[in-house]
Amino acid sequence: MREKLAPAQSYELNIMASAIGRFAVPNIDNETVAQTNILTETALERVLQTDAPLVPNSMPELLEQAIIFDKKIKNQLETGPAQEHLKDSLLNESLRIIDNHKKGCETLLAQNPPTEQLVSRDDIAGGYGLSDMWVDAPSLIDEEVSNWGYHTKHPAVSGYLNRLVSKPETSQLIGFIHKDILGLENDLDTNVYITKDDASHHLFWAPTSEGLAYATPISYDRSIQLSFDLPHNVAHLAHLAALDKELGVNRYTDSMDERAYFEGVAVLSEYIMAKTCSLNSEALNEMAQIFELPVNDNVVRELSCWLENDRRYEFKLRAARLYSDLLVTQGLSFQEIVIEVSSKLGIDSDVARAEAAKYLPWTGLGSVYTTGYRKLLNAGIESVETAITGLNGAIRSWEQFDYENSQGLIIREK
Repeated sequence: MREKLAPAQSYELNIMASAIGRFAVPNIDNETVAQTNILTETALERVLQTDAPLVPNSMPELLEQAIIFDKKIKNQLETGPAQEHLKDSLLNESLRIIDNHKKGCETLLAQNPPTEQLVSRDDIAGGYGLSDMWVDAPSLIDEEVSNWGYHTKHPAVSGYLNRLVSKPETSQLIGFIHKDILGLENDLDTNVYITKDDASHHLFWAPTSEGLAYATPISYDRSIQLSFDLPHNVAHLAHLAALDKELGVNRYTDSMDERAYFEGVAVLSEYIMAKTCSLNSEALNEMAQIFELPVNDNVVRELSCWLENDRRYEFKLRAARLYSDLLVTQGLSFQEIVIEVSSKLGIDSDVARAEAAKYLPWTGLGSVYTTGYRKLLNAGIESVETAITGLNGAIRSWEQFDYENSQGLIIREK
């Protein structure tokens, strides 16, 4: 069990939700069920070990988002696969903890408390294993806006990108991105499926006792899948595949620091895809073939333009989340944050509001995406494989990365 406890209960509940979400795997085997019960029990123990505040900040909007999250997890426990597979004692304890957290947040919200940090910025950064997360945030935000463009908008979605995803196509895309975009050679033993019940998932990628599972909601079309799922989740699958298979479900626990490194590596994969698809016509030809499009210069050019602009916009939204986190810790109100983010990033106020609200109960989570991938790039790491594996084949964490970097042991890629 990790010694580093989260600075607020909402962070530990996020880890618990990750464990419970493992039960959503279709045709789940008995060993995965047994391992997931153990993982959930460990997550519950972590929640009970801490007397930390309910949430990191008393902002009303943050409390509201925490309550929404609690309701979502309670629904998974009462109506999802977890209700069937989780031991009664663990199910009852999970429901009790979630109810207590929800009631505590509702009580605090009703008191209309002043908005203030309930835990320090340093404790949040330390929990994610990124001690310098807030230090360079202002300049990093400026650089990201400069890189991706103040006036960048989400590109229009053409007809072939409106087509709903399918299992065969998703499998082909995963293999294509894994090998041709990210340059990874190891095989992904992945059970790919389309889910009609995405509310039962916390993570759409997960280790099982024997391999890996990856779900795509049935409602996703190609544009949504490329924007939110791929290549981000392919990098997650590759990361899981590199971890000790003998640990099964427990190879990934979703602790704050572990997730922070995972997300930094995954966003690095998005950067690689944006770079590759703007330069590599062969890769785009293959993607067009997967989409069953006529392979010609016009199609390839259109696909390249859409992918590049989509990545640019998504990176800008990540910068918006980083800026939102920073402003939360500086004591601004939610409405002030929305105005500042909208102005700084050149995005509509409704988009700024959604981005500011997205990770409020886990302040700092939005920051780790941008901070993490930039930290990897700034150290000269430009491949997912090198980001995952450090010295002597050891799997990296931020702690290991910082040590290697401080000793000059990071491999600088050309």
